[in-house]
Amino acid sequence: MANKVTPVEKSGAGSSSAEMDVMKTYVKSKFGYNSAALTHAKVNNVQRERFAYQIDIWTLMEYRQTKKITRPYNGENIPNAANRNEWEFDFEPPPTGSKKTKTDIRTLEQTRWTTICRKCSGFCRYMCSSCKGDGGKPCYHCKIKALTETEMSNKKPCKHCNDTHVIHCTGCKSTGMIDCKSCKGCGKLLHWYEMKIKWYSIHSVTYQSNTKIPVKVIPKLIRKVPEKKDFWDNDQKWAKTDTFDKYFQNTFVKQHPNSHINVDKLTEDFNKKHGKKAKKNCRIVQIKCSIQKLDITEVEYEAKGFTNKEEKEMVDKFKYYVYGKGKKGEPLVYENDYPMNSCGCFGPKCAHHSVCCTIA
Repeated sequence: MANKVTPVEKSGAGSSSAEMDVMKTYVKSKFGYNSAALTHAKVNNVQRERFAYQIDIWTLMEYRQTKKITRPYNGENIPNAANRNEWEFDFEPPPTGSKKTKTDIRTLEQTRWTTICRKCSGFCRYMCSSCKGDGGKPCYHCKIKALTETEMSNKKPCKHCNDTHVIHCTGCKSTGMIDCKSCKGCGKLLHWYEMKIKWYSIHSVTYQSNTKIPVKVIPKLIRKVPEKKDFWDNDQKWAKTDTFDKYFQNTFVKQHPNSHINVDKLTEDFNKKHGKKAKKNCRIVQIKCSIQKLDITEVEYEAKGFTNKEEKEMVDKFKYYVYGKGKKGEPLVYENDYPMNSCGCFGPKCAHHSVCCTIA
């Protein structure tokens, strides 16, 4: 939780206020900071309605792929309902935010239907292709013997057909027909769909603030504070017609209309990091949003004779932010415009005075 500094009545020099005491303590703790700029500084304004938010969003993505399964029909019950779209089936998803991908295979027995077996046309048997339905075929061994044996005395019975000149077909056992292996002799085939389902979560973190603290600095400040305030948490199903701005307006904004969260920016981040990843055969089925809030106190003070080099339009006014307490209970301060943090030896962006500097 942020440290809310209680102000006291301003004095002429401004040195007796609690806010200036916090800044003086901060300056003393910094190497190269000269406290002379605070000698006659005075507090002009204190704003406590300043916040920073860490917004965690998880989307549970679901991928579906169907595969047709076929086997002989054995008299199973066939539903009267027509086959439905693959997304019309409801399954219990895993918790939103899970780090592991979960895969499941579901048999959709409610999609069963039958067809006449194409191989046997429903007659359970089909003509043997080897003997053309005759049950046998001419013995070619006899033809070879007839060409090589000219004398009747040397002729011996054909051991393949016993001089019947016909070889029985082993494929159909001389019946001319073969039992259909596709339908196992029942004449019908049973079909249904098997569905592969894969669930995985996408996580993104967005930071927002109603201060002038750079957005890239906010994550560091929030991580530095030992205790953050859990501000809002929501986990709900996601419909195909839902949009993030509609979802956020109907859930969060109605409960916290003065939260200072930029819904348009948050929606843009969501569509980029989550919505565009919903590819073919994949959709969002659940969304979870968790918001942590950091209370910040903004203090503006005036130091005559010094110039704000970061924001020149502020002239001789400066700001610092108290964004919480450290592990030892000390106020955590952020500033980036203190006028006497360096002499300039470390670069043109540094300010103009330092205790240890020998340059006049």
